[in-house]
Amino acid sequence: MSPKRNDILLEEMERIRLERGGILNPIDIVDEAEPEDSVLHPYFDWDDSSASIKYRIWQARQLIAEVTIFYHDREKVPAYISIEPERHHGGGYRHIPEVMSDERLRRIALEGAHRDYEVFRMKYERLNELTPIFERAREVFQRLGLGKVL
Repeated sequence: MSPKRNDILLEEMERIRLERGGILNPIDIVDEAEPEDSVLHPYFDWDDSSASIKYRIWQARQLIAEVTIFYHDREKVPAYISIEPERHHGGGYRHIPEVMSDERLRRIALEGAHRDYEVFRMKYERLNELTPIFERAREVFQRLGLGKVL
């Protein structure tokens, strides 16, 4: 996202948040975005037919995320994982055992985990209580040869 667009959206979301008692709620954003002259309007699909399909796809993703398997007969893990190549080619999920048993796919999954970790770290690094977790994760990712992504 461009810095200018980010600033415009931040300003609008802060206006909404402050008008609503200091809490930013997604439904308030949708309500404010509905008028065609709203700065937020272009970010939403206002065609009920296509929006309903998008919502059902989102529901399907949530359903996929809930399904688990016993991996190596001992631990319950998500049955499917989304990895980077599929995200660039229309999306999709792979079966966890397939990803874990293929070195290339496993490496792609580790790189994705590192990116997800960096987002988590940036979000919570101000919580000093989590410093030991961040230090240990940094060691593990360095040992795996995964540098800083973000």
